[in-house]
This record gives sequence, C-alpha cells and structure tokens, in this order.
Amino acid sequence: MKAISISSNSSLSLPPSESQAYSRYADHIFWPQFQLTPPPPAMSNATLAELFTSLSITRSVSAIVVDTPESLATCLAKLGNAKELAVDCEGDNLCAEGGLSLIQLYAEGAETIWIVDVTVLGRGAFRPVGDNPERSLKRILEDSSVTKVRLCNLALSEVELLITFRPAQLFFDVRNDANALYFLHSISLRGVYDIQLQELALRQSENPTGRTAKLLHGLKKVLEQHLPDDREANRTKASASTIFKDGWHVLDKRPLSTQIIKYAAEDVRVLFKLKDRIRTPVGTDTRVVRESAKRVQDAMRANYVAHGKQKAEAPKRW
Repeated sequence: MKAISISSNSSLSLPPSESQAYSRYADHIFWPQFQLTPPPPAMSNATLAELFTSLSITRSVSAIVVDTPESLATCLAKLGNAKELAVDCEGDNLCAEGGLSLIQLYAEGAETIWIVDVTVLGRGAFRPVGDNPERSLKRILEDSSVTKVRLCNLALSEVELLITFRPAQLFFDVRNDANALYFLHSISLRGVYDIQLQELALRQSENPTGRTAKLLHGLKKVLEQHLPDDREANRTKASASTIFKDGWHVLDKRPLSTQIIKYAAEDVRVLFKLKDRIRTPVGTDTRVVRESAKRVQDAMRANYVAHGKQKAEAPKRW
C-alpha cells in the first residue's frame, strides 16, 4: 500500500528524485513535511492506513493505494457510510476490449482518496472482505437505494422534489467506465450523476438562441473553464501527455509511479468542486440523472462502441 499527500489549495510540484524527496516506511510513501515517526515493522497494512488517514493535514488530501485484502477492508469500512462518492476508473484502453487497472473513490469532505489497484487484487477487489460479508466494492458501486427526499421551498410557491441516491456516484463521462466494469467484472453501476452532462446542461441553459449544444467538453477543458483557480488540478491534467507518453500500459507497471497516483487521485478530487461550481437551473438534476442512467445502460450493451468521433457528440433531444 502506498500513500501520498495531495494539496487541494496550494501548488505542489513533483519531487525530482524519489529517494531525495520522500521517505519510505514499509510500502507507504509520506511527504517529509509531516515529520511522521516510522511505524513498527510488525504493523499491518490496515493499521498503517489507519495511522495515516487519522492525521489532520490542513488543506490536504491523502491518496492511498489499496492493494491488499487488509487495506481493502479498511477502505470499504471508511466508505461504508458515504452518502455521495466521486468515482473514476483508469485502464489501458479502458473498455470491455481493454483493461481496468485502477478505481479511485473519494467521499465528499474526506481526507483520503482510495485508489483500488485492480491489477494487483484482480476479482478480489470486488469480493466481500473483513468481518462484514455484505460489505464489498461491488455493493457500493451497485447501490441505488434512496435515503433522502428533501422538499425545497422555491420562491415561496414552487416545491421541487430532490432525490439523493446512496451513495450517489459522481463520474465524469461514465460511459467507458461502465462498459469496462460490466463486461470485465460484472458490475452494473447505479445511482450515477455524470458531471460531463451537468456541464452540458449549463451551456445549453446559457445559450440565448435556445439551440442544443452539439459537442461535449472533456475534463481538461471543463477544469480550465470552471476551476481555473485550482492550478494543481489543471497542471496535473495537462501533464497526461507526459505521464502516458509511452502509452497507457504504464498503468499496469508496479510499483505505480507517484505521477500516476497523483494523476488518478486528482481526477476524483475535483468532481465535488465541479458539481458545486457548475450551477445549473432548477430541474436540471433530474435530466442529468436520467441521461446518466441511459449512458450506463447503453454502455452495458454488446454493440456499444467505446471509441470514435461519436463520443464527442452531445445526446440527441437533450
């Protein structure tokens, strides 16, 4: 298990040399500014994870790579009560015909981003672990139970029904993620809210001509437009061409590089911020949830096409 710290507000440059920039304790990585005392060698990975995530790190989020049954049990225990999760997948040619290497999960307001190493854990990443047979990553991703219904008084006369799924899964362009999860690991995503569709809904609502937007925006462009103040997120996303210059197969090389861990973690850290920053008109959430569910269903079909120009086209009759 590897852990690194990711600053959410301040600039953080990657270390020039792993041996000089941070200290290794077992198979953890800690940034030296936290002055941690090395844990006893006999500590389990789960105990190490507990030690690290319990630390109060101001304006920071830690990223922990989950690559043992013990660390997976800790991860699931931490996420068990989450009402909303930011989720993302990484893989070499991420789709049914390719691979699924990592699944990143981040609960709103948490201090830890969990990066589940599917390459190492295999199908064990989705099976129950620990003392609760009902607790598994598969159950979390497939949970669509409704836990909160809130009535909002709007303009003293309008009432809107808001439904929150538990846990609501925030994705950015869920399509290939859903395709890979379903065909490679029999996971049927539920309760998905796709931030890419939320951003599309905002652009359409702001169009004075009333015309439907024809193209979708990628995460890099959305970050530039809606989170320009998050320099770290924009810089990390822009570094993709350098990180993966030799191909996306580097996602399956172990140990994972610090750059890849950081890249993967940033993809989920920004989703809650984007959801809050992208202010869409009343009633839009229902459309986003409906179209998100349709995206998942389409991705689970045998004739789904994972790549091509059609992926950049906005939904018809949106």
